[in-house]
Amino acid sequence: MKKILSLLLITVMVFSMASCGAKEDQGPSPTVTVDNFLKAIKAQDFETAAQYYEGDISGLGMLQEEDDPVLSGILGSLTEKILDFEYTLDNEVIEKNAATVDINFKTYDLGKVMEELINGILADASALNLMGLDQEEMEAEIAEILDVQFQKIMQNASKDKTITVTVNLVKKKGVWLLKDLTDKEDFMNALSGGIMEFANGIEDTIS
Repeated sequence: MKKILSLLLITVMVFSMASCGAKEDQGPSPTVTVDNFLKAIKAQDFETAAQYYEGDISGLGMLQEEDDPVLSGILGSLTEKILDFEYTLDNEVIEKNAATVDINFKTYDLGKVMEELINGILADASALNLMGLDQEEMEAEIAEILDVQFQKIMQNASKDKTITVTVNLVKKKGVWLLKDLTDKEDFMNALSGGIMEFANGIEDTIS
């Protein structure tokens, strides 16, 4: 009798261990992986975000810092607005070790902000008499215009831009990871509230 009970106990333990191993191997679903990744990005916790990302996470850093106090303040405000994005996730599709998930972003329309900022600067600068000013004085005048225009535009900015992008994931060693996003322009544009779309439009106009 004791031998039978011992065998039953061993059998139960073996199945329990196998079950636990299977659960650990599965890991979070593609949708949960994307959700965890985006939460980490919002918190600027790139160490955690890297756990759900196949590429080099440093390539997804926010706007670069500037030494100029006016530009530094503007970039800081833009970064704050970029990180204040909202999102929903749907349409998870899994095919063996590959998956896709749709991200429905809701952000500030920062592309529009940049367009209004440049138009405002050009209008104010053209009204000023910059003739006779040296380089330092001219830069100081333009910096003041830039700061005033930016603060005025940001007061009226609203979170009403919606963009849906599809991201790709790959399963490695039982864990879902987002594939490299640095070259995925639609994702970077959505995350930046349309800044990349605006910048590309400026580049096309110049070229």
